[in-house]
Amino acid sequence: MWLLKPKLIWHVPHNRRELLPTKGTPDAMAYDLKSPGAEIIPPHSSILVNTLVAVTIPKGYAILFGSRSSMAALSRVTVEAGWIDSDYRGLLKVLLYNHGDKPVEIVAGQRVAQAMLVKTHAVREETSFAYPDTNATKRGAGGFGSTGK
Repeated sequence: MWLLKPKLIWHVPHNRRELLPTKGTPDAMAYDLKSPGAEIIPPHSSILVNTLVAVTIPKGYAILFGSRSSMAALSRVTVEAGWIDSDYRGLLKVLLYNHGDKPVEIVAGQRVAQAMLVKTHAVREETSFAYPDTNATKRGAGGFGSTGK
């Protein structure tokens, strides 16, 4: 059976085609988002990068922002937030945080984050005004570190 692939539509200013999100390789799971201009991220601070890109996400999907491993490892810069719902139509903005002790320079066109399309699921919801039975599963209410060290 042949299934249609979900369709993303990237919206970029006509004079800024270099900002079009791209995959590093055909098998890459995420698209690279780029900074449209130069930025400085002070030590232990964050900046919000407006990518000047918008996206039309198919219903039943969302985009998850993630850090670029090279920026995290070499510059100690990570993405701090990022779920984009399918009904959002604004510009994509990426919150970057510098965990290091030195300022980090971002140059125009630099890949600063990754955007991955993920399937969402419709669920049935109900409300209970009692907490669940903590003995109903082996883990129970075990939290941090409860599944092993």
